[in-house]
Amino acid sequence: FPEGTRSGDGVVRPFKKGGLVLAIQAQMPVVPVALCHTRSIAGAKIEAFKAIEKCDVRLVVGKPISTVGMAFEDRDKLAATLHAEVVRLKTLWESKKGAELGNAEVEPF
Repeated sequence: FPEGTRSGDGVVRPFKKGGLVLAIQAQMPVVPVALCHTRSIAGAKIEAFKAIEKCDVRLVVGKPISTVGMAFEDRDKLAATLHAEVVRLKTLWESKKGAELGNAEVEPF
């Protein structure tokens, strides 16, 4: 997880920047991914995992974010951009889940 841990309350925490520095150095794109509904697998408390139960988990993948031309000094801006996109994807999925969505795929773009 880019936050360095799981979230006990479902809020996306600030991202660590190590992986983003590697992407910048390699000039490779970063793909935003929101992993939704995982608290039903392992519970809300980080320190106390519960038995894993069968449930639906959604992986919402966004468009790659280019790092071409970025330098080490751009890591904070990239982290903020990536964080905002992951939150947007998560919010999009949460706003569309429920009976009216069924098993339909959410179009993130």
